[in-house]
Amino acid sequence: MTEKYPLETDAALGEKRLCSGCVGEAHLKSVLESAGTVRACSYCGASGKTLSIGDVARHVNIAISNHYQRVYAGGPWGDEEVWDDRGELISEVIADEAGVDEDVAEDIRESLSNGKCLEDCADPDDGTGFETKVRYEKAEPNAAVFHNMWIGFENSIKSEARFLTRKSTATLDRIFKGIKDHKTSSGKAVVVDAGPEGLISELYRARVFQSGDKLAAALKRPDIEMGPPPASGVRAGRMNAFGISVFYASRDVDTAIAEVRPPVGSRVAVAKFKVVRPLRLLDVSALRSIEKSGSIFNPEYLNQLQQANFLRTLSARISRPVMPDDEALEYLATQAIANYLAEEMELDGLVYPSMQIESSKGNVVLFHRAAHVKLISLLEGTNLDVSFSMPGTDDDEPDYHVWEEVPPGATRPSPDIKEVGKPPALEVDLSNIQVHHIKHVKFSLESYPVSRNYVERIPHETRVTDEF
Repeated sequence: MTEKYPLETDAALGEKRLCSGCVGEAHLKSVLESAGTVRACSYCGASGKTLSIGDVARHVNIAISNHYQRVYAGGPWGDEEVWDDRGELISEVIADEAGVDEDVAEDIRESLSNGKCLEDCADPDDGTGFETKVRYEKAEPNAAVFHNMWIGFENSIKSEARFLTRKSTATLDRIFKGIKDHKTSSGKAVVVDAGPEGLISELYRARVFQSGDKLAAALKRPDIEMGPPPASGVRAGRMNAFGISVFYASRDVDTAIAEVRPPVGSRVAVAKFKVVRPLRLLDVSALRSIEKSGSIFNPEYLNQLQQANFLRTLSARISRPVMPDDEALEYLATQAIANYLAEEMELDGLVYPSMQIESSKGNVVLFHRAAHVKLISLLEGTNLDVSFSMPGTDDDEPDYHVWEEVPPGATRPSPDIKEVGKPPALEVDLSNIQVHHIKHVKFSLESYPVSRNYVERIPHETRVTDEF
């Protein structure tokens, strides 16, 4: 960003020089050390790398313009005392941010104040903005550049190309730059570890059944029927395109059931899956509280703040509810993001909030690269059978049981149990499968009254107009 005010310093002030030893802020200090010339410092008297006060003021000017905004005294009724306690005096801001003594900060302020206001000033009568009593406060980073990039990306995906082009990839490169290193205000990483020793070690996946035969098949082979479907049976979803198999799951049973939205009278099977190898997942919810620290004198820091500001809103965009009629179009952007994160960032999936249960731990999607379930170990010749009630009991009393009938002397594994492709990331826990009978469905809602008013229509020829 160019400086807002060209500087015109008087001779005495213009002759003053500041050394790097009198500057406490690390980045500004490095600027003096790299760009300065060896001269005597006007403030400490030591000989070292120095810049003129005018040159230092130029760096301060850009930093203040990028990260602070002026506080105008006077309330809505012209009360001069209102808001006087907002922000800090400009000299205090300079001293705090640059890490310099008060006399140095005052000379920098005076150098800035001596500048002439350019045409882009809001009001030339307000002065240069660096007069003694002018106050400043931190400004909210403007993420307009990122929002505009996102709008262009969405429009391109929806109306021009259903896949990532060079331009759209470049957009996502900038949006997700450094994402693996981002942290929240509490120090939590936005990319989390899943696996036997990770933060997420188990997942729950649900399926709705209205047919006993299909339920029986799922209970026999939950590794196949409860896992990700084959490509031929994959519909487009929030994080996957048509035909691309991924693994959608939840972090608790209640959320898993709610996410499949079962009708009353149906049955829902829920299986627990253990994450058996290390995975890296982007926590979408953590994007809402990303915090960046840095130097206001570093031009890249402004871009980082703008990026963080945008990512907070992107979190809501990724997980917002989408109406069924709009899914085909509205899911295109999130599908492209998932593909990008898998291919370019080499991430294994996402953790994202549930829109069905507000207080849940949320959902997880494992991209195709990690959506592989370890097959159940069965001996050759094993027959599988399922009963929904125990023999001799009332059929209305459910009692689900899977029988593995093994031939005598069988020792070899079944020849159809062969792992293909990438190593499995998931293993079904056969001791933790439940069938839930859906009796009632409860909604959380807000209700609003509808009013109806009656007015007498004014005939057109009698209406008063502004024409004269």
